[in-house]
Amino acid sequence: MRRGDTVEEHDYADFVLEESKLECLHFDPDCQARQTQFFSTSMGTQIFRDLVRFLHAQGIHDFYISKTQWKLKFTVPEQGLKMTCMLLQAGPDKVCVEFTRRLGDQLQFFAYY
Repeated sequence: MRRGDTVEEHDYADFVLEESKLECLHFDPDCQARQTQFFSTSMGTQIFRDLVRFLHAQGIHDFYISKTQWKLKFTVPEQGLKMTCMLLQAGPDKVCVEFTRRLGDQLQFFAYY
């Protein structure tokens, strides 16, 4: 999936096949305890699918999924926000879903998060 691509249900099959190529960085609670994160036991592909569906429902089509890491960057044009969602391995069956603001107003970021 590349920036601006329309994503249909059948297009997710390609993403699942590339799952083994993606590196999941480790969560460090001392360095990465943030307010804009949550933990999940869902698979990374399911989390990204749901996020992409949410973005499309919001009319956001400007996003990029990294080919090397569990990272999704997207832009919310009407808010002037640029955000990153990253998955970090927090345990054997648990991932940290972390959102960071790259550009834009902090209050708008928290409202969108």
